[in-house]
This record gives sequence, C-alpha cells and structure tokens, in this order.
Amino acid sequence: YALINSLNRPIDRERPAEDVMFEGNHVGDGFHNYTRYYDSSEPDERRDSLGVILRNWHPGPLGFQIISDALSYTYTKALLAALERIERVM
Repeated sequence: YALINSLNRPIDRERPAEDVMFEGNHVGDGFHNYTRYYDSSEPDERRDSLGVILRNWHPGPLGFQIISDALSYTYTKALLAALERIERVM
C-alpha cells in the first residue's frame, strides 16, 4: 500500500500497466530483478525470491530495499540542506 501510494496516483482509478509490479510475488521493479545482497553463487530460486516486491500484502526483500533506499535518500538530502543552512550562519 505504501509503495503504491508513493507513486502519487489515486488508488480508486484504473491502475496503469506498470503497476503490475505491485501484484503479489512479482519479481523485479523495472530496474532491478533482485536486491543488492544477492550472491551469484546462490541458486536461481533464491535470486528470484530476493527480487519479490510484495509477498502478498506486505513487502518482500526488494520492496523493503525500495523503501529503505527512498528513506535514506530523503534523510540525506535533508541533512545536507541543514548543514548548508548551518554553514551560512557560521
């Protein structure tokens, strides 16, 4: 739900074709097919499991990575803006 809402689209409208990635057990987000923690020595089943965005109603491994990357990006931008404001005052 949070992933779909983050796209700033009304929920009650017809969903665009690219939203198929929010169906349960869909692998990949259009840019990545598995998380950055995948080790190539692992079996393919593990790789596909790491690429699931939503297991059912809760995020899979790639879904959690998308959320954590977005949060870290947002907080880093805020930190840099705060540091620039402090630097101007000093």
